[in-house]
Amino acid sequence: MSPRQYKEHVRLCGKHEFTTVEMPKKGSVCQFRGYHNTIQAPVVIYGGFETMHKKVEKVHGQTKLVNEHVPLAFSIVVVSSLPNFQPKPFNYLGQDARLQFVKKIEEIRDKFHDKYEFSRLMEFTESDKLKYNAQPFAMCYLCGETFENGHEKEPKVRDHCHFTGRYRGHCTDNVI
Repeated sequence: MSPRQYKEHVRLCGKHEFTTVEMPKKGSVCQFRGYHNTIQAPVVIYGGFETMHKKVEKVHGQTKLVNEHVPLAFSIVVVSSLPNFQPKPFNYLGQDARLQFVKKIEEIRDKFHDKYEFSRLMEFTESDKLKYNAQPFAMCYLCGETFENGHEKEPKVRDHCHFTGRYRGHCTDNVI
């Protein structure tokens, strides 16, 4: 870091309290456990805003706000793997963009609820039964552990999509 860069760093960061970085203990293991978050959702909604900066003078604790983002426009795109639910992309421009965004999301939600029930029974085909009863020990479709190695003490369960009824695979109650 050059002397000029250091001076700039002190000028910008010297106004704030120090931060402590805490590293994991030696030998500890960080392991992913959110397997239920890896299940593909049948419907995903992407939304984005265009905003304008509005000058403000607000103080929150040690933070001084100088600009506020004011929503002026938004776009919504729905990506769906369900054949009977394919809403068109939606764009909006107006001073009430924030309110209209919420209304549009609620409208999409209501259309979805009108078409699908949330607790369809599992469609468990002969092919699914073969996968479920596979020998030697099968693997959990979410975490990849074999029931022989990682899940021998947990019951093997059948997971399915509650919107379509399709069997996803076998896993443990602990993973879902």
